[in-house]
Amino acid sequence: VVLLPVPQAPAMPECPICLGNVDDPCVAPCSHVYCCHCIVQVLLSRPPEWAGSCPLCRTHISVYNLRNNGQLLVEPEVQNLWGCVFVQYGKLGLASYHFNSLEDCYISYDAAPETWRLDDGCRPPSKKPWEEVSYDPETRIFRGVIRWDPPFRGNSKWVYRMEFSEDFAGITGGEVVCSVGSEATTQSYLAPWIHDWERHLSYLRWTPPPATMFGSVFVQGTSYSSVLEGVASYHFDSPERCYISYANAPESWLLDDGSKPPRQKNFELMSYEPSSRTFKGTIRWPQGFDGAVRWVYTIVFSEDFEQISDGKVQPYGSRGWPMAGQHFGNPSGPLQLSASVMYYVRKPSALAASARIQQRFLASHNVENETNEPDAVEGSGPGNPTDIVTRPETQGACAMQ
Repeated sequence: VVLLPVPQAPAMPECPICLGNVDDPCVAPCSHVYCCHCIVQVLLSRPPEWAGSCPLCRTHISVYNLRNNGQLLVEPEVQNLWGCVFVQYGKLGLASYHFNSLEDCYISYDAAPETWRLDDGCRPPSKKPWEEVSYDPETRIFRGVIRWDPPFRGNSKWVYRMEFSEDFAGITGGEVVCSVGSEATTQSYLAPWIHDWERHLSYLRWTPPPATMFGSVFVQGTSYSSVLEGVASYHFDSPERCYISYANAPESWLLDDGSKPPRQKNFELMSYEPSSRTFKGTIRWPQGFDGAVRWVYTIVFSEDFEQISDGKVQPYGSRGWPMAGQHFGNPSGPLQLSASVMYYVRKPSALAASARIQQRFLASHNVENETNEPDAVEGSGPGNPTDIVTRPETQGACAMQ
């Protein structure tokens, strides 16, 4: 009698993250396989790109190139460079980049400061086309050259290389090599959501201004910084749901009973007047917060809803008496570095769209959002950490490019 071998079930691949059998497999471009839940949690800790390296071979992976059941995990809302505009500090015409087509790419100086002058004293042209243009859609790398005759502050030629994020939310890498006579200097690009972005060229995809503040997030400062989201940031999801986020509040921010403020503190008694763009709401603190049990807000938004331009926060003590309040300054006006003045700007739409995609993705895959919060930013108080108020310098050489 010949005993035939018993067929063995094929071994399940091992997830390199949890080291268990792969559950709900996700396949990377390098063909390595992970549990969908495991790799998603890793990538969601790296917003807003949600990208990283394969744990086994270091190949670039992201929610945009992983496949589950043969389908991409996420389809970005914008999948092509053409038709996009990229801006610094949210401003069109401040050396903004316009990519209409391969044959029509240019830098706009429509809103350039008066101090930006060519070496002959003339203003830069409204449109300065790139020359020697190329674009590789696989790597999302754009190359081009700008020539100046007369020179621009001594620069005769700028040679560009730009790398775009997979969802075209911003420029994430590359450089500009500037020729000054026989010498050359280099200015690097850094993604606008990375700390220290203001020391580099930093560009986000421009989107038209909204018609309302609902659906927007406002963070402290005179320009958007992702590390300040959750540091008393204001979230206006809908007329029925508005709250302050303390998800990234400094450890020193404590309620009067010694507990931490909640991650989300909902506004009550809300109203909104569209004609004056004025929101009113109340925050109650039964435990007390710096001696106040109630904060009454009046928030006035700018016409383009890019910032909070006016308003105040009036705190009240336990006996109902008003306490020293704070007011909202205009981030576009003269800055007042005072503990009584707060500045707030809107989270750019390109990044807000990315966050909406994330939420739809989490819901469709039944994945809980367990992302790590960025390091907390120290501030001077629950409503106004004054040391984080900054205004990017738009007069330097970087901004012109």
